[in-house]
Amino acid sequence: MNTAQEQANWAFFKQGDKEAFAVLFRDYYKLLVQYGRRINPDIEVVEDCIQELFLELWQSRERIASPESVKGYLFKVLKTKIFRVYAHSQQFTDIADGAEGLQEFSYEALLVAEQGNSEAKQKLEDALLGLSNRQREALYLKFYNRLSYEEMSEVMGVNYQTVRNLVHQSIKRLRSQLTLTSVATVAGWLSISGLLGLAIWLLLEL
Repeated sequence: MNTAQEQANWAFFKQGDKEAFAVLFRDYYKLLVQYGRRINPDIEVVEDCIQELFLELWQSRERIASPESVKGYLFKVLKTKIFRVYAHSQQFTDIADGAEGLQEFSYEALLVAEQGNSEAKQKLEDALLGLSNRQREALYLKFYNRLSYEEMSEVMGVNYQTVRNLVHQSIKRLRSQLTLTSVATVAGWLSISGLLGLAIWLLLEL
């Protein structure tokens, strides 16, 4: 669904159109689950938060403003809800640390193919583990969910330039930890696994 279609569907949803609401749920549920599990691997917690998100959306539809990015808005709300679960359960003590944000963004968020070159996977895994949680989150949003910098800025709660810097710094760090041969191998595997954007960035000088 392109931006114009998103906005049109959102407008119908705000008017109480149940079919438009069903489209929202159908188009974004899987993406929200994938994103939510990068924050909390407990599928039940994530699904509960998503169900609550959509229930509140419907109940307050007339009062909700129209976001510039529907996907970005939904990601941001889900992220907030999962953090509230953390805070309530007191399972984590560093949630308030705004510098890092998410507790863990594992390399598995980027390794999406079931099959592939195991050596390339290991090299990428090692390189990704050298990034901060915030940097891994930026890569995940940019190359896995294909969010724009504007959308990423909303989800991550930082300004546009900070998001761009995170992505560029992350790519540079990955390149610095991989040999030229390794970069080509990993980039080739990523292009096969579907992360063509990240593969191209790894091969190009920034």
